[in-house]
Amino acid sequence: MKFIIPRNEQIMSVDIQEFQERYYPELSCKDIQFLFLDHVQLQKNPWVCANFVIKHRKNDTLIKVVRTSNFWARLIGGPILLPFLQGDFYKELYGHFKEFLMKKYGYQPDEIKMKRFEFSKPWTLVGGYVVALLVTFLAAVGLNELMMPTYHGLSATETYEVVDSVLEDVVSPHYYLLHKPTGKIVADANDGFSIWENNGYAIVDRYDDYKYEFKYELFNSKGETVLDKRYDYLEFFSSEIIVALDDGDYVFFDFDGKQANNYRTWMLNNNGLVIAGIVALFVILMILTTIIWRRAWRK
Repeated sequence: MKFIIPRNEQIMSVDIQEFQERYYPELSCKDIQFLFLDHVQLQKNPWVCANFVIKHRKNDTLIKVVRTSNFWARLIGGPILLPFLQGDFYKELYGHFKEFLMKKYGYQPDEIKMKRFEFSKPWTLVGGYVVALLVTFLAAVGLNELMMPTYHGLSATETYEVVDSVLEDVVSPHYYLLHKPTGKIVADANDGFSIWENNGYAIVDRYDDYKYEFKYELFNSKGETVLDKRYDYLEFFSSEIIVALDDGDYVFFDFDGKQANNYRTWMLNNNGLVIAGIVALFVILMILTTIIWRRAWRK
């Protein structure tokens, strides 16, 4: 609500604290100054507050009384809940404030003009919050894509082939990993293989003999194992890096078996910090949205 009263040079300001003490002694009232925000907030509860902003213009004084929630309540959906919790508080407040202007400063009823805002500010703020949430969601999706493997190799391999011993007239089923360029058998398994290949390098998943567990290995284009051990998980993280899971921790190698890291591997190893950054981004966007909304409203 806007209160417009004639400019009175003897009235340098309207005492909102006195208004609160006279009409709402049970409520809290405090001055808020943050960056370019400068107003007095009357608080019924964290969800139902009224901000008073006073601006002396050339011919009159404009007093804006804004329906709002306090800072922390706004961060967790205050503008959405406000319409359901306000009751008749603001209607009563406007009447008392007009009465206060007349009794305290001697204005006549026809000198006080009351105008509603041209738009529903709480819902425009909600729209800003929705945009902030959408931006945060897109950022989270983008970071998640960077943290996940983006190169999954080829299911159809050119360098390696799985051959079944049954074809060689062996009674018990057995499987062999054939290095096709040399015709050599480089690995065997009781229960078969899965192969993902990238430029002659192959990640091989085989059932470890009689240990009831799958293990992964990396073979190069010459049919040699690259890494010095088998891992619980291996995958092509990118076209140049392989990610391994070793006792619950991510380890990264290049195709020669040497340790390799970049900003993407750092994010995967520090996903807690990435999540904290996303949360911080959301809070910052909410704060900026509130500040910009306030700035636009004061013009």
